[in-house]
Amino acid sequence: FKEVNATDALIVIRYFTGLAQFDSLQTLAGDVNNDAIVNSTDALQIVRRFTGTINSFTKPDWIFLPQTINLSLTQNMNLSIKAIITGDVNKSYSP
Repeated sequence: FKEVNATDALIVIRYFTGLAQFDSLQTLAGDVNNDAIVNSTDALQIVRRFTGTINSFTKPDWIFLPQTINLSLTQNMNLSIKAIITGDVNKSYSP
């Protein structure tokens, strides 16, 4: 799983210790064990996935930013959907 790496784990540790700030999407991506807290356990899981000692996180591989959508049947709408790969807190993945 090359979309996340040790750099992401380091950034998670920096966030946990107060040395980095996350936006809402990064917070969702950083919580790889899905316990509602981004901490050193998440950093360890990222390293374990990067090194191949685990094959998946508790969360799915893609995270989508939740949002409420009000649809109108009488007009066209553009919708921007924000997504990130679980664990990719530095947002380095580019398809």
